[in-house]
Amino acid sequence: MFSHLKGLTRFYDSAKQLQGFMKGLDMSKNVCISIILSVFLTIFISGCAEDKASLRQKSLLYLKLGVSHFHENDNTSALKELMKAKELTPDDPQVYNVIGLVYLKKKDYKSAKENFDRALTIDPYLSEAHNNLGTLYLELRQWEDAIGEFKKALSNPLYATPERAFCNIGWAYYRMEDIGRAIENYNKALNVAPDYFLAHYNLGIGYLSINKLDEAIDEFRFAINSNPDFADAHYQLGLIYFNMDRKAEAREKFEEVVRIAPRGETRKASQRYLDILN
Repeated sequence: MFSHLKGLTRFYDSAKQLQGFMKGLDMSKNVCISIILSVFLTIFISGCAEDKASLRQKSLLYLKLGVSHFHENDNTSALKELMKAKELTPDDPQVYNVIGLVYLKKKDYKSAKENFDRALTIDPYLSEAHNNLGTLYLELRQWEDAIGEFKKALSNPLYATPERAFCNIGWAYYRMEDIGRAIENYNKALNVAPDYFLAHYNLGIGYLSINKLDEAIDEFRFAINSNPDFADAHYQLGLIYFNMDRKAEAREKFEEVVRIAPRGETRKASQRYLDILN
C-alpha cells in the first residue's frame, strides 16, 4: 500500500549519494536538477506501478469472492465484496459488469442498467456487458433494444461465447412470435457450440410452438444429453409424452424432474402429473 513512500525514501538516499558525485562533474545547475528529477520520477513511477498492481490483485480477489457469492445466490455478500473491488479499481469494467448482474438478479433494473452502462463507458467492446444489458431488456420486454445489444456483443470478433448472444436473439424473436428468425438464431448458436444445452432447449420450444413434435423431442433429448440435470427439458418431454398418451415415458420424465429439482414450479407441476398418472 505504501510502496510509493518506499520509493521516495529510496530517492532521498540516492540523492545524497549523488551529491558528492556531481560535485566533481563540470555541469550546470539545471542539468544537475534534471538528473535528480529524472531519478525521482523513475523511482516514484516505479513505486506507483507497484502500488497499482497490488491494488488490482486485491481487487481481483474481491471480484472472485463476489462472483462466488453470486453463484451461491448470496447477493448481499456478493455486493459487499464487489463494492470493495470497485473502491480499489474504479476503472475496471468487469467489476461494474458483475455488479450489474447482481442487481439484475435482484430485479433492481435501474441499478443494473447503471452498472452495465458504466462498464460499457469504460470499455465499449465488452461483449459480456452488452449481452447482460440485452438480457435486462429481455426482462423488461424491450425486444428490439435487447436484440440491438446482443448484436453489439457479436460485433466483437474476440467475444468468447457468441452462442449466448445468438441464443438470446432467438429468444427475443420467439417472444416477438417470429418463430422463423428464432429458429435461425438458435441454429447459429449451435453452429458455434453444438453442445450448448440452452440453444437445444429453446429450439425445442420453437419447434413445439409450430407443432413439430418429433423435432422438439429430438432437441429436448439433445439438451438433456448435454446437461442431464436440466429439469425443464425433462419436464417438456414429459408433457409431450403425456399428451401423446405415452404414459410410461411421461411418468419417467416427471419422476426425473422430482428427483433433480428440490423445489420450484416445475417440480410442483411434475408432481401433479405424477398424481394423475398414478
